[in-house]
Amino acid sequence: MQNSKYGFEYYKELEVSKDATIKEIKKKYHSLAKIYHPDRNPDGSTEEKYAKIKEAFGVLNDEEKKKEYDEFLNKKFRQLERVNKMEKTRKRKLKDLEIKEAEAKRQRLMKEKERQEYIYKLNQMKENARKELLKKEKQKLKEQKRKEQQRQQEEEEIEKNNR
Repeated sequence: MQNSKYGFEYYKELEVSKDATIKEIKKKYHSLAKIYHPDRNPDGSTEEKYAKIKEAFGVLNDEEKKKEYDEFLNKKFRQLERVNKMEKTRKRKLKDLEIKEAEAKRQRLMKEKERQEYIYKLNQMKENARKELLKKEKQKLKEQKRKEQQRQQEEEEIEKNNR
C-alpha cells in the first residue's frame, strides 16, 4: 500500500459521514477492523484494506489531525470548484465562439445567396432586354418589308398606268 498523506478518502474508508463524532468513528473502526484484520484473513487478501482503515482511523481519531484533514478536504473542494468554474467558463466561451462562427457562416451564406439572387435578376434583366431588342428589330424589319412591298406595288401601279 502507498504511504500517502490523504491519498484516499478517509471518511469513505471508515464508512462514516464527515460530521461523525470521535465515538462513532471509533465504533466503526472497531467493527471494520474485526472484519478486515489480517489475523482473521490469513490469505493476505485484506491487508491493504486493513492498512487503509488503520490509517484513516489514525487521522480521524485525533482532533488535530482530523481538523487538518478536514481543512485539506475543504481546500481540495475549493480547488475542484475553481477548476469546475474554469471548465464551465471555458465551455461557455467555446459555445459562444461556436455560436459566433455559426452566425458568421450564416451571414456569409446569406450574402452569397443574395449575390446569387442579384446575379440571377441581372441576367434575367439582360435576357428581357435582349428579347425586347429582338422584338423591336423584328417589328422594324416587318415595317421595312411592308414599306418595301408597298413601294413596289406603287411602282408597279405607276408602270401599269404608264403603259
